[in-house]
Parts: sequence; structure tokens; C-alpha cells
Amino acid sequence: NGAASTGEFGVMSTLALPGFADGDPVAELWDRHCRSRQPESKATCAVLEAVADILQQEGIAPSPTAVFAATMSSLERADASIPAEQTGAMLTVLATALEHAPPAAVLSRLPATAKVLMSAGRAAQESPPALRGVVRCIGLLVATLRAAPSAQAVLENWEHCAKPFAAISNLCVDGRPKVRKQAAASVGEALRALRDTPAADPAGR
Repeated sequence: NGAASTGEFGVMSTLALPGFADGDPVAELWDRHCRSRQPESKATCAVLEAVADILQQEGIAPSPTAVFAATMSSLERADASIPAEQTGAMLTVLATALEHAPPAAVLSRLPATAKVLMSAGRAAQESPPALRGVVRCIGLLVATLRAAPSAQAVLENWEHCAKPFAAISNLCVDGRPKVRKQAAASVGEALRALRDTPAADPAGR
């Protein structure tokens, strides 16, 4: 883990994300981006390297839950001066963590996560890639309500999800095709997850 090699044109490329086991969803995200020269991929790898470094320094075992907590902490501290590309990269990493972390870990921070994503969405209005990242994360966050321990917990958490979900629902008619496509996919995924829960009715209105 963490071995590096000299790639094309003498550029050093890290072959594995330090501390993460092969097959870990976060390591797989790294694998998809680490050899790309696209700016979005480079930004995603920089965020992953920073997260891995934080976990290593703090002696925290790498996992989607740990990545969720570390990325959320970074987004909470982020200010308006952060480039949209960097925000988009953080959201790419957060989406992978949201998708694979145990639902209980996500639900424990759902109000704070919803607030951060709404703030990121407002800041990303003019950056379609970052906005798509916000939309994807909101869809995944809303979908975790299916794992809430009781009907009351579903409804209590839905109160924090209602505005973000309405925001991504509105983007289903956005003029930008890729934003519209991501919104439709995320809304559909969330509605399927909420089927047969007490949040299905308010979400479907």
C-alpha cells in the first residue's frame, strides 16, 4: 500500500491509497481516478490523499464511515473562497462514503449533513459538476431514511430532508441536461428507497 511508480512523462503516481485495503469502496474510487489526467480526477485524488493522511495521523482505521466523518468535517469548515472543482471533489468522495457507510452512522449526522449540502448547493449554482455532486449526495442521504429504526425516526429525520429533497426535485427541470439527468436519477432512487416508509407520502407530493 502506498507504493509509487514513475508513470508516463516521469510523473509519479501512487498505486494504492495508503491505509485502505483492496476492494474498499474508497480505494476503488481512488483506482478509478488516480491514473487520469482530468482536472476533476486530480482534485478527487487530492481530497482522498488528504483524507487518508488525516486518518493516518489520528490513528483512525480507514473505512467509509471514517471517510464520511472526515469529509463532512472538511465541508463544514469550507468557505466561499474554495474553488468549485475542490468542492466537487469533496462531494464525489462524500457520495462514495454515504453510499457505503452503515446507515446508522449517516443517520446520526443527518441534520448536519443536510445543512452542509444545502449550503454547498447554493454555492454550486454556477458549477454544474459540483451541483451534480450535491444532488447525488442529497439523494443518497434521503435514501438512508429507509434504515431509520422506527416510523417516528423516519418522520423526524424527514423534517431535515424535506428542503434538500425539494431542491433536487426542482432541478429535474433544470436547463442543463447533465444536472437534470442527475436530479431525475437521485430523486427516483430516493423515492424507491422511501417506498413503504412514512416519508413516502410527503416525498411524493
